[in-house]
Amino acid sequence: PDPGTGPFNYGEALQKAILFYEAQRAGTLPESNRLNWRDDCFTAPMEQENGTHDVSDQILNRYMDAGDTPTFVLPISSAMTLLSWSGIDFAEGWSVSGQTDELLDTVRWHADWCISAHPSPDVFCGQIGQGGPSHGFWGPPEIHSQATGYAPKIWWLDPSHPGSEPAGEAAAFMAAASMLFQSHDAAYSEVLLQHARELYAFADQHRGSYVDSIPGVSSFYNSFSGYHDELAWAATWLYRATGETGYLDAARLHFSDASPDPFWAQSWDGKINGTALLLASLTGEVQFLNRIEQHLDYWLPGGGITYTDGGLAWLDTWGSLRYAANTSFMALMHAELNGDPDGAYRTFAESQINYILGNNPRSSSYLCGFGHNPPKNPHHRGAHGSWRNDISDEAPNRHELWGALVGGPASSDDFDYQDDRSDYIANEVACDYNAGMTAAL
Repeated sequence: PDPGTGPFNYGEALQKAILFYEAQRAGTLPESNRLNWRDDCFTAPMEQENGTHDVSDQILNRYMDAGDTPTFVLPISSAMTLLSWSGIDFAEGWSVSGQTDELLDTVRWHADWCISAHPSPDVFCGQIGQGGPSHGFWGPPEIHSQATGYAPKIWWLDPSHPGSEPAGEAAAFMAAASMLFQSHDAAYSEVLLQHARELYAFADQHRGSYVDSIPGVSSFYNSFSGYHDELAWAATWLYRATGETGYLDAARLHFSDASPDPFWAQSWDGKINGTALLLASLTGEVQFLNRIEQHLDYWLPGGGITYTDGGLAWLDTWGSLRYAANTSFMALMHAELNGDPDGAYRTFAESQINYILGNNPRSSSYLCGFGHNPPKNPHHRGAHGSWRNDISDEAPNRHELWGALVGGPASSDDFDYQDDRSDYIANEVACDYNAGMTAAL
C-alpha cells in the first residue's frame, strides 16, 4: 500500500512491529507462523501452584515476555490493551497499511489464552514460568526443557491468593478486545465481554496485590502503583464497552483512590493517565481533561521532562524509548479523542517516533530490521540462537528479530547506546516495549 508521507515508511515499520509478537509465542504454533526459526516449545503439561484447576491445552499457547520465556500476565495484558485500543480508534491506519488481520491475530492469541487461563469466575492465571530458571539458560526456547529439565509452572490467583493488578488489566484488555472484534466476530466479542465482566468482579471483590500471591514476581514486575489504577482502567473500559453507568460510577471511585502519576508514563504498571484520557473522552469532564493534559504537557518541550540534545524525551534508564513511544501513543490518542488545537501533541508524538526510526544523532534506527543501521544484537535468546548456552557465542544474532524495539539510550546522552546483546538495559526487547510504539505507528 501507499506508504504515506513523512520521512519514514510508517506502514513498513508497523508491518515489522506487529510481526515481532509472532517471535514471542510459546506452545503449539499455528500453521500461519511466518518465522521459520520458531517452532513449538513448552508443550508439556505444567505443574500448578496456588491450587489445581482443570484447563485445556490452550493455556500453553501464550506470549513469552521478552528475551526470556515466562509469561508475566500484567505486562502482556497491558500491551494487548494498547494494541486493541489502537485497533478501535485508529482502525483506518491498520487498514491502509494492510495489517488489520495481523492485529486481530496478535490480539486473539492472548485473548484465547485469557479465556483458557480463567477456568472459573474467581480464578485466573497470574503467571506461567519461573523468572530465575528462565534467565539461567541462554538458548532457544524450543530446546530449553530438553537442555536443562526446566518445566514452567502455572501460578493461580483466587480469593485466597488475590491479584487485582493482572486480573484488572486482563479485564480491561478483554473489554477492549470485545470492542475490537465486535464487527469481525460478534459471537467471540460477547465471550470476551463476559470474561471481562467476571475478571473485573474478581479483581474488585477480592482485592490484593499479586506480588503477595506469586513469589518472586516483584523482582521482575513489582506493583509500584498498587491496584487502584488497574481497577479504574478496567471499569472505564467496561463502561466504554457496555455503556452501563454502574461501571462509570466505579471508575470514578477507583480513579479517586488511585495515586496521580503525571510525571511518569502510561506503562505496564501505571494506567491512571490512560484512564484520565478515556474518561475525559467519555464524560467531557474538566477534571479528567486537566489530568491528562497535565501529564502530556509535562512531556512536551519545556514541560519538565529531560530531553536529549537529539530530541528524545528521556525518562528512565530502562526502556527509555518504550516510555517515549507510550507517551506518543497517549498524545496521538488524546489529540484524536479530546482535541489538539495547536497541534502540539501530534508534533511531539511524531518527533519521538521519528527519533526511534532514525531521526537521531546516531542516524540509526532502534527498530530491528527496519531503516538505517538498525540493531543486530538484541538481548533475545531465540533470535541469538546460541547452540552452546553462551551469550557471547556467534555474533551477530542468527535470526532477524523483525520489528523489535530495543531499550535505547541508557541516559540522556543520545550516544549512550551500544549494539551489544549482553547490554540488557540498552538492548532488552519485550512485548511491553513494542506495544505503545506499534499503536502509535
